[in-house]
Amino acid sequence: MRARQKWTGREEEVLALAALIVVVGAAFFRVASGHGSAVFGVGCLVAPGFAATAILPTEVRSAPISWLLAPPLGFAITSILLITASGLGLPLTEAAIYGLLAAACAAGLVAARRFSPSSPAARLRERAAAAPEIPILLAGAVLLGVGLQARAIGGLPLPGADWAHYLLYSTEIAHHHGLLLHNPYWMLGNEPFAEDPGVPSLYGAYLILSGHGAGLLYHGIWVFAALGILTSYVFVRTLFGDVAGVAAAAVCAVAPLTQNVLTWHGLANVYAIMYIPLVLLAAGMMLRGRDSARWSGFMALFLVALVAGHRLSFLITLVALAFLGALSLARAPRETLKFLLRTLLVGAAVGFGVAVYLVRQTNQLGGLQSYKAYLPTKLTNATFELVANYLSWPLIVAAVAGLAIVLLSRRLRVDPASYVPLGFILGLAVVGYSWIVHFPTEYSRVVYYLPVPIAALVGLGLSAIPRRAAVAIGVLLIAVSAPLSYTRAGEARDFFSFVDPGSERGLAYLSRRLEPGDVVAADRCWSFLASWELRHRVLGGLDPSLSLAGSEARPASIARKILVGSRESVVLAKRYGVHYALIDPICTDEEGRPPAVPAHGAPVYESTHLVIIRF
Repeated sequence: MRARQKWTGREEEVLALAALIVVVGAAFFRVASGHGSAVFGVGCLVAPGFAATAILPTEVRSAPISWLLAPPLGFAITSILLITASGLGLPLTEAAIYGLLAAACAAGLVAARRFSPSSPAARLRERAAAAPEIPILLAGAVLLGVGLQARAIGGLPLPGADWAHYLLYSTEIAHHHGLLLHNPYWMLGNEPFAEDPGVPSLYGAYLILSGHGAGLLYHGIWVFAALGILTSYVFVRTLFGDVAGVAAAAVCAVAPLTQNVLTWHGLANVYAIMYIPLVLLAAGMMLRGRDSARWSGFMALFLVALVAGHRLSFLITLVALAFLGALSLARAPRETLKFLLRTLLVGAAVGFGVAVYLVRQTNQLGGLQSYKAYLPTKLTNATFELVANYLSWPLIVAAVAGLAIVLLSRRLRVDPASYVPLGFILGLAVVGYSWIVHFPTEYSRVVYYLPVPIAALVGLGLSAIPRRAAVAIGVLLIAVSAPLSYTRAGEARDFFSFVDPGSERGLAYLSRRLEPGDVVAADRCWSFLASWELRHRVLGGLDPSLSLAGSEARPASIARKILVGSRESVVLAKRYGVHYALIDPICTDEEGRPPAVPAHGAPVYESTHLVIIRF
């Protein structure tokens, strides 16, 4: 017993020391061998999370929950450090990155030594003996999710187009050692990279530290998708118990909407969805009156990571927190004000450098477009049909049943944390209909966040019934939903597959014929892909609702006019040096209209997904 007591609390010190050794060891390995390692590169990015487990709130500080939180925590700390450094003008060289990560791990080690007496005992054996089915079911949910994700994005070529822009940005970060960069190919090479910096900072750091190419990053989104399953488990499990947590993780794993995001490679969305359950967990603790500096810091850290990773996700979460904060203020005004004020102060301290970076980036991007540019993305009957098909009726019915149980069960009804999923749904609704107040954003994107509250509601409902019955119902629900998700994932992959053997042959053909000064005009489906695959200047004919920055609107309009095929198109093509056009003959625009093949050029290559026109 004395030995056990002596060891209790040392686990965090060992983890922090091991994290520091990984970073320092990777740096020495790089110096000694002259090359990096992919394993060390990934290890360095997550190391700060393992070093920081001692500062986690008590409810999530013990193993194995702290181990599950360590990778997303590590990604959050690392991205914030890198973005802060870049925003303040520090070049992201190997030495700088190793120094930042080593400093973060060293700070974690100091915190672990300081707080080790208060560390809760892990009690892994006791927990496994009390509920042996939980780790088995959780592992099954993760493996099932990974299997369905393989259906969506496994192998090469990848579906979707956004991956090309992220890979190009990441390689430019590795070459130029900074984040505030201009894209050398996009929109004639005059546009700054408009992507939110969270994932690109991690991707770029990986390329710098590993010395490897971008091959592993093609499937980097897979890591964040798998971690999103685990953060959903931690969120619901911490508030409502292990059965509810496993159910929520399984629902997130099998929801067809989850796979749909992967097929069009919504990398920033998936990365943000990994953090959202953790912010909602802190909101639940606020509602329960946990006036804790650790929970305030927890919320602040992941909010900063969220705004750095995807600003639309941050906006949705912030609106949801406004509703939940109002509910908490009505219940316990003094404690809630203290919690929110502390969160604000910690967020300002942690996110100062991120704010500097985002302000500098926004100034380069030419502001936002009018809300009218995004009106084609309004929520319509077609949007709700997509939700019905890609959320699936079994999960919708289960979520509605879960909501009914929350309202009928006195234990859940009086627990304010039970209303966290509803607060998030309200946030989605407000942002989805914000065109009413002329707020510019892609309104229909809100539907892709629905698996998070749906999973929580299903878990909540199961937490109110006997344990064995809850497990049986949950397993049955997943068994019914998984085959449907597999089918939907295949359909979505086929829909978003632009690069296939035929189009690859066409791109190779075009690459051999392009002269250094040639410009390529590409439709909305080939715009991002062309800049990565051809490494030539591109005019991307994006629809207005797909433009990330106001400065992209004019060149995108020029590209669309060139692709239409009018007399003006010939003049514009000559003016901007456009000699080739890339068109996907089955790629419709934002209004659902098929593409118009230019009449003023000659087709030089044709395949299912790619027609190349020579002007």
